[in-house]
Amino acid sequence: MGKKKNKVRKEPLWRLDDGITFSGLNNWSQCREQFSLQWIDGVTPKKLSVPLEFGSVFHSALENQEKGTPKEVIQRVTAHYRKHRLKTITKTSEKDQLSLLLGLARIVFPRYCEFWREDDALINWVSREEKFDIPYAVPRDGEIREVRLRGMRDGIYSVDSEGTFGIFETKTKGRIIDKEIVETLQYDMQTMIYSVATYLDYQRMPNAVKYNVVKRPDLYRRKGEGLVSYLDRVEQDVLERPEQYFKRYTATVSEQDISAFIDQTFNPLLNLFIDWWESVKKNPVEGRFQSPYHYLNCSALVGRYGKVAMWDAIFGNMRSYFIRQEVFPELVESTLDI
Repeated sequence: MGKKKNKVRKEPLWRLDDGITFSGLNNWSQCREQFSLQWIDGVTPKKLSVPLEFGSVFHSALENQEKGTPKEVIQRVTAHYRKHRLKTITKTSEKDQLSLLLGLARIVFPRYCEFWREDDALINWVSREEKFDIPYAVPRDGEIREVRLRGMRDGIYSVDSEGTFGIFETKTKGRIIDKEIVETLQYDMQTMIYSVATYLDYQRMPNAVKYNVVKRPDLYRRKGEGLVSYLDRVEQDVLERPEQYFKRYTATVSEQDISAFIDQTFNPLLNLFIDWWESVKKNPVEGRFQSPYHYLNCSALVGRYGKVAMWDAIFGNMRSYFIRQEVFPELVESTLDI
């Protein structure tokens, strides 16, 4: 396949003892080698990903929502994010993209807060923006193996009159397809993992999921149109059609749904994950391809938006990456906290 790569570190950044997040487990299920590059080696793209980074900025604003007015919060979050991100990007085109996505966030977040202000005031929050780190017992042939489940829940809410104990999950999307979301919501892997983690945390089985979807503006930018003019048009569109940008869906989740997920998906997947780690842990940096459980999945090299983020790293070109020091950058408070 690719050229022989010069490994970027002698000791792994991540070990199984650190636990696993949904994004990590999902990444591993798609391609062992891409997971290892990102998690064990710490290889991180310098290149901007507008969909992912718009979501990161928006979630950071939600985490800091109580620290001022929506406009004050998003201004501080975007200023902090710009300073943080400019340390790793150098191309003028990507700096322009950064200005665009931060400008979009400054438009959308205050409108989102205003659109849902009355609804949010009626929600009985059990918790909001809460990290979890929970030991999870994985059964295997009469034995128990343990994995730490890590992550950040956007919220847990209750409606006592209805007996509802639900998970609140926020997603930013380029497109919102109502039918697809409604039909697949209760089978979403992240939602189900968070349901398991919530049950272990609170000893109460969730029975609902409220899916809070925010559309990332995607108006066509006219040829030669300046950033300020474009953002003005976007803001006008959000003001005129807020219902196209902000939607919420609620689905019921039964104890049977969660049990089936545990038995048919989660436990089998975690057992394979542990088997893989046991097979590479003696030399996870240099010797992982000696494991019969480790491989590069050729079918996962090109995705919906083209070549995957690890493409160049797989083929030995490390110029477009930096080596991070945080195991779970999405869980490090100092990254985006204001």
